[in-house]
Amino acid sequence: LPLDVVDAPEGFYTLYADVPGLSKADLSIKLSKECVLTISGERKSPLADAPLQQQERALGSFERRWELPEDAESEGISAKVADGVLTITVPKKQPQPEPVDEQQDIFIA
Repeated sequence: LPLDVVDAPEGFYTLYADVPGLSKADLSIKLSKECVLTISGERKSPLADAPLQQQERALGSFERRWELPEDAESEGISAKVADGVLTITVPKKQPQPEPVDEQQDIFIA
């Protein structure tokens, strides 16, 4: 399953995969505790009982894995399927503020 990944400056990653003819019921997206996103599914023949003279379309199960970058947030991941394209949005972690070197001036008498 070919995958395009866009590093959006708005603070998230967007993944795009072409899944023509598949609905959300045909797809599964899981995130492991190791922060690996797994996209899987199955493309079935709509002509299961008809004898084929020629078959060129790929059928069967597929799986694609993508390891989240270190700055990706595992919470808040969303996905949608529209017009044969699966779109997955992965938010980035908010940058942590730099630690402030807290010093105070000591009055010398």
